[in-house]
Amino acid sequence: MLIKALLAATILSAAPAAAGLDAAAETPEAAPQQTAADALPEPSGEVDSEVVERVNAYLDNLNAVQGRFVQINPDGSAYEGEIYLDRPGKARFDYDNYPLLIVADGMTVAQRDEELETTDRVSLKSTPLYYLLKSDVNLTEDAQVEAAGTSGDSTFVTLSDPEGEFEGVLTLYFSSPSLELREWIATDALGQETRFALTDVRRASSLDPRLFTLDGDEADDRRGRR
Repeated sequence: MLIKALLAATILSAAPAAAGLDAAAETPEAAPQQTAADALPEPSGEVDSEVVERVNAYLDNLNAVQGRFVQINPDGSAYEGEIYLDRPGKARFDYDNYPLLIVADGMTVAQRDEELETTDRVSLKSTPLYYLLKSDVNLTEDAQVEAAGTSGDSTFVTLSDPEGEFEGVLTLYFSSPSLELREWIATDALGQETRFALTDVRRASSLDPRLFTLDGDEADDRRGRR
């Protein structure tokens, strides 16, 4: 299934390219010359256990947040949109001026192409989003920690999947010394990087649960219960 290749290898890395728009569709904007990722340190192979513990605690205490994102693909194309995270398990990525919506409902990650009127789903656990959204985060048990440390104003953790659900690595970047998630970079098995930078991130007391349900799903559930 196409979505599994897209989401399992590099979360959202090529999702817009898979939306099936024809050659006449609007060309995405070029990646900005300066991005948050440009100034980020290259992770070493060393693992600072204190950093891992701090990141664990941060993710465990991260509840509802919303903000903006910039997704920069390996080919340099860039897409922007709105992001909503509601731990545990839920996320929504609304792309600006693009007929694509990605929603995690706690069990699955769904990709809806509004133009093709198609929806594909994979298990949340088979995507890197799992590490951000699962309850009771324990990175040393949930993943293989490849690197963890602090350099300048950035703290980072690089993770791989010991069970092979997805290939490649995921590096989470946080501000330092105040720990706030600001970016992640997914590197696939071929070494291609997809950057996902967050801006205007703000915590929320709660988010509308309807954000994490695709239109039509609730009706399907009601019909199934009859």
